[in-house]
Amino acid sequence: MEGKQRILCLHTLECEAHLTAGVGRPAADVFELGTMREHYRRGQAELPWLLGEYSAAAVTFAGQHDLALDQAQLSLYAVPDSGLVSVLSFDHAGDVPATVDVLQALTFRKAELRYGGRTLLETVDGAAAGVGATGLDFGMDTFHIVVPADANHPLFSANAASPLPDRWPQTVNLDVATRLIYKTHAPTRSQFTTLALPPTANRQESMVVAVELPGAIVFGFGDWFVNAATTSSILALSALSRLRQIRRTTYVELHELELLPKDVAGMTRLDLARQRAILGSHSQRLSDFDLAIASGIESRLEVATVLPSPTLAAYHRALVDALHLPEGVRTTSTLVDRLRASLSARREAVEAGVRAYDDLRRAHVSIAAGVFSTVVVGLSVFFGFFGANAREVSPDQSFFDHRYLAFYVLMLSIAVIPASLFAALAFLRRSGVIGPAELTDWPPKSRRIYALRKRRLH
Repeated sequence: MEGKQRILCLHTLECEAHLTAGVGRPAADVFELGTMREHYRRGQAELPWLLGEYSAAAVTFAGQHDLALDQAQLSLYAVPDSGLVSVLSFDHAGDVPATVDVLQALTFRKAELRYGGRTLLETVDGAAAGVGATGLDFGMDTFHIVVPADANHPLFSANAASPLPDRWPQTVNLDVATRLIYKTHAPTRSQFTTLALPPTANRQESMVVAVELPGAIVFGFGDWFVNAATTSSILALSALSRLRQIRRTTYVELHELELLPKDVAGMTRLDLARQRAILGSHSQRLSDFDLAIASGIESRLEVATVLPSPTLAAYHRALVDALHLPEGVRTTSTLVDRLRASLSARREAVEAGVRAYDDLRRAHVSIAAGVFSTVVVGLSVFFGFFGANAREVSPDQSFFDHRYLAFYVLMLSIAVIPASLFAALAFLRRSGVIGPAELTDWPPKSRRIYALRKRRLH
């Protein structure tokens, strides 16, 4: 049994760019939205913007000539603070297996898709570059919306599955709906279905809205709702793609933090300065994560405050739940909090090491000042003694006689001993034998010195 349907296939695209509103055309000027148009205008700073709309062209797949679409329309949308989403829309006539084949190819062979002879990425690259997007690549998510043309569609054939789940309409074929949403040829066990039927969007017998992670089916609504559901899907899908990027980056940050040296006590002042700079860059990226989660993901979890339509709000809520966005946000936020706590603890340890080195430097400066004072005092006494305007009482004795040896030894000790102590401390500090950790346990035991030297050698 063949059926006709309108299919909209959404692909997320990942790139390096900061997307803001105001570039391109707002959704209110692109879609037929009826009475919702004014609400779309007011909320356009949070809603999708059209970056590029391309002439209708044929869609083919490299290496598979028997699977092709005669004509399709490609558009590229940017969601502020979230990401890029391409929308490929086309009319398709065929039975359920043929439709499933097309949906599978659009999902699992998107890299081989050719739009008018060019790859999808090559086609949209120019429009993406207009917003400063670089490194354009396919994201991990593909979502499709199937809109049956009329009630003669196989979706409305008799149900062979029994018993049907609670609230599943008798007039809608559960097996066909599952195959179209999950893009599978395998038969369905009705008691295990997880297809969501938002009550508000299915309140009339002529309305059908079924939503799950891979896609949705919409029937019995005007063009305004199909277009609104498309914008809702763009919002949710871009938020999911952004969430994947943040989680991936957070994990990398956690791994990099784990690899940083942990023995702060054994670091030199230069090592501590380098690690403090590294932790500073991590902290900067951490603040970016908080802003990205708030503006690019959490703000997309509901649309009722922006678009006051109960039916659209029910569809969007079901879609957000199907994409597991709330759980993903909580998990990623927990990872970010763990990263923040780890950075704070590591920063405190580094700052403690820096303070210990500062204390050590101040101690050495105090020693140097003491040595200088001692030497100056000794020299003052020495020159005061030898510079006295006097002479020996006995002409047979001299200043260089042995009877002054004790005084000379005392003067020499005053000059040499403090200088030698300062030089020894400086040598031990520079060689790594003593550092901030050993200042609290001075003098260090011989075994500790041996262990520290051995660690330095290895």
